Amino acid sequence: MEGVRSSCWIVVALAAACARTVPVPDCGGPARSGALQLPLRRAGACLVDAGGAPVWLHGEAAWSLVVQLDDAELDRYLADRRARGVNALVVNLIEHRFADHAPRDRAGDPPFTVPGDFATSGDAYFAHVDRVLARTAAAGMVVLLAPAYLGDRGGDEGWYAEIRRNGPDKLRGYGRYLGARYRSAPSVVWLEGGDAPPMAAGDEIEALVAGIRDADPVHLHAAHSARYRSALDDYDRPWLDLNTTYSDCEGHGRQLWRDAHRRRTVPTMFIEGTYEGEQASLACTISQAYRTLLSGAAGHAFGNKPIWLFGPGWPEALDSPGSRAMQHLAGLIAAHDLRGLTPDFPGAPGGDGLASARAHSGAVLVLVDAGPRALELPAAAAPRHAAWFDPATGATTDAGRAAAGAPLALTAPPGGPWLLIVEDAP
Repeated sequence: MEGVRSSCWIVVALAAACARTVPVPDCGGPARSGALQLPLRRAGACLVDAGGAPVWLHGEAAWSLVVQLDDAELDRYLADRRARGVNALVVNLIEHRFADHAPRDRAGDPPFTVPGDFATSGDAYFAHVDRVLARTAAAGMVVLLAPAYLGDRGGDEGWYAEIRRNGPDKLRGYGRYLGARYRSAPSVVWLEGGDAPPMAAGDEIEALVAGIRDADPVHLHAAHSARYRSALDDYDRPWLDLNTTYSDCEGHGRQLWRDAHRRRTVPTMFIEGTYEGEQASLACTISQAYRTLLSGAAGHAFGNKPIWLFGPGWPEALDSPGSRAMQHLAGLIAAHDLRGLTPDFPGAPGGDGLASARAHSGAVLVLVDAGPRALELPAAAAPRHAAWFDPATGATTDAGRAAAGAPLALTAPPGGPWLLIVEDAP
């Protein structure tokens, strides 16, 4: 969530050089999108809902939601996002800078009755948080909730200085307070860190997590590190249940490839890239989301300014081009069996500007940055049908058929990006 949220995809070339198979876990049935059955839990390297079904987190950055919105605005926001398939939000529990009256909420209530003292939690403030979490749960949305956002390089965007001044004992007490208060709130996933590695606050972060877990052994823990870093780089601790990838328009392909190929003992989601409204073109916004899907990850979080900080113009931004593209992605995931998407599969189309994956169902997806572009897929045992999907509009165009035992050769239309969908013919 840096003050200004600051591609070629080289997965195929790198995969050919390394000759490795991506260790994608088998999570059972098709991943669910849309409203979630809460709380979430981890089954090995799989992220599953309360019924044990694997899930896709179709997320959005809503960092300042707790402090910027009143109840009516919150209901408006949640209704719009739920209708567009959003089921996960990234939110600061306490906001240090990005709000009209930070750290106070819209009603003027502070999180701490003594400024910056984590041992003096304000009941009125956290009663408002109670209502926010109840509303997100009713909407079937999980909240990746940052209890003590550190801030980029430990600066004044976050609470790093106060965390260091408070020390481990107060942070453990704060954690116990949060754990006891929210252990029954089904929508919570705790999000440690925040735009930074622990730096010199490692003891305080460990104490905070231990305090939460003292009272709340139920909810999962993720972590959010610095750009170009993943949670496993800086928060590889026994409590980490969900790895997160953090990158930008230029680097997301490389970092998603790296996280797809590293040890898969915990699920991974793409938590932040370059935001719409902060230098991200629509093509970049689409690429970050679709390359996350094709990497075999468990979810992706879209970001838009002014939505992430709920600044002027946020209601109009709810229907931004990026928001519409993410709605089309949610519909795509709901309409197809994409369980076990595996990149780098044998015979995957190669070259810059492409990303490919194959599902356990046999469906093949190929993201093409720009057309026209000639592609060829190897022969398959069953007849196949191909279609071009436009991520920006959600429109689908027939791309032809291939008989059993025949390769499939076709050319992407001009423009793009395009998603090629190849499935067994009915």
